[in-house]
Amino acid sequence: MDLDISSPKISIRRTAYKLDNGEWRFEEPKTDRSRRDIPLPISLALLLMRLREQKQAIAEWRSQEFSEDDFVFSRPDGSLPDPRYLSKVFQ
Repeated sequence: MDLDISSPKISIRRTAYKLDNGEWRFEEPKTDRSRRDIPLPISLALLLMRLREQKQAIAEWRSQEFSEDDFVFSRPDGSLPDPRYLSKVFQ
């Protein structure tokens, strides 16, 4: 998921897969329909931008490197949460 603040939208361009060994693999989505742009209200785009700024400040406080490629929604250590957990949360 890439966030474009200039024209508020989320661009889905990669898919995360958790392998049996616990590692993550990122690939292009399998279908054209899976590659998409999702328009966002400006208020949500600003909220996501603030969240990224907070995560950057936390990384600096922890003396960790922050990358623009870091995940917006992650565990405190920066790793991705298990998709099964997210599915349970949003059911």
